[in-house]
Amino acid sequence: MKYLKILGLAAIVAAAFTALVGVGSASAASELCKEKVSPCPAASVYPAGTVLEATSTNATLTSSLGNVVCTHSLITGKTTTAGSTKTNVEGLIEKVSFTGCSLTTPFSGGTHACSVTAINLSWKAVLVKTVAPNGTLTVSSGGLGDPGAKVDCGANVLRCQFTSSAIALDVTGGAPATILAKEEPLTRTVYEGGLCPSSATWDANYTVIKPNPLYVS
Repeated sequence: MKYLKILGLAAIVAAAFTALVGVGSASAASELCKEKVSPCPAASVYPAGTVLEATSTNATLTSSLGNVVCTHSLITGKTTTAGSTKTNVEGLIEKVSFTGCSLTTPFSGGTHACSVTAINLSWKAVLVKTVAPNGTLTVSSGGLGDPGAKVDCGANVLRCQFTSSAIALDVTGGAPATILAKEEPLTRTVYEGGLCPSSATWDANYTVIKPNPLYVS
């Protein structure tokens, strides 16, 4: 009898462990869905090859020299997998542009026009569901180098490159969905003259215009 009780307890523990592993795997998997439901009906799953476009009006690079604010930023890319209940959605960010950028700094007498150019594209992107309909989009190297940007506000003002090995963006599902970068840390990797701080942070709030609606399931 004692032996049977031990076997029964072992079976319960094994079942609980299996259930926990199953829950963990499911919560890490993701799909892009046209509906605010989870799991997503097969007919509503966005397939591999879905084009993504998102725009922002407040992309900001913050450093010890001041803030570089861009009045418009555009991200375009596409999914390379559709994801599933066991795998995550993956994709490539193929283009990132910044326009209307300027630096406001107390060190050089006011405001300076800047150019901000994304480097090392295309970037790899992996979407992990957190709590449906939301998730975390992690951006990393697509094979050409860490994601980042070259910032040029003048040779005597600010001119350098910043990158990060992994950028974590918060995705909030909706119609439209939003993608938020909040104080993402960047490190100086190339010094090109002028003044160049060793680190900076990136903030931006993007509105997803394609596809719309978009939910993480």
